Amino acid sequence: MSIFVIGLSHTGIKSITKALDIIGYNVLQYAWDEEEKYKICRDGNYETSILEEYDGISDTVAAIYYPHFDEIYPGSKFIYTYRDKEGWCQAMSQYMRSRGRRNSEKYRLRTALYGTTVYSKLRMEYVFDRHRQEVDMYFKDRRGDVLYMNVFEGDGWKHLCSFLGKTEPEHKFPHLESARRD
Repeated sequence: MSIFVIGLSHTGIKSITKALDIIGYNVLQYAWDEEEKYKICRDGNYETSILEEYDGISDTVAAIYYPHFDEIYPGSKFIYTYRDKEGWCQAMSQYMRSRGRRNSEKYRLRTALYGTTVYSKLRMEYVFDRHRQEVDMYFKDRRGDVLYMNVFEGDGWKHLCSFLGKTEPEHKFPHLESARRD
């Protein structure tokens, strides 16, 4: 079983990735080979060698291509991370304004997901709502394959472990801020 964390940036993905690690899943967050990402984007080849080494992916690639990964990796589980829209827009404002335009695969992916590499509140609100609608529609007949988690409002071990059939750890659920600026 593969796990794909399909929330947008700054929705608790780093916290979920750490939590998955604590309960025994080795999930890769964003920092993977540019050539592998390029192959997915350029060639539409969604069968990635990353999943030979890792139990899942939690990053922009997963948020964009989750329907394709679902077809190629049957039995996968999906975790949709979210938070309040206004808080997310504020975080994205800082995130996108702190970066110049660069010609790299991550910026191509950012453009694919957000439609821009620079901040626009109107655009971000649209993307936020659209992504949620797309996830809702895609999993409308398969609610058991997707978990909706808002770590900003307290979702934690109970939700995650119940969804994955794991025992809840005794220590606190990780709440991490993005230390790395991708």
